[in-house]
Amino acid sequence: MRHVALRYLSQEHILGLKLSTRQIVDAVEKVLRSHGKGLVQMPPKPAIFPRKGRYNYFHAMPAYIEDLDICGLKWL
Repeated sequence: MRHVALRYLSQEHILGLKLSTRQIVDAVEKVLRSHGKGLVQMPPKPAIFPRKGRYNYFHAMPAYIEDLDICGLKWL
């Protein structure tokens, strides 16, 4: 069985990377090219609304980039 690692990245982790604007743009361009080739799986985000109110919801936003063999999930 293949080892699968789970990594949680906080805002502090992301800011600590000190990525340049060029690095960010290059990464976004790479993913957009993959998306244009049909190599990105990004299903509609499911949502739940557990309580009444303006900010009471959860959204799961999964994606998989086939040619980079990476996946991620953003929770809101």
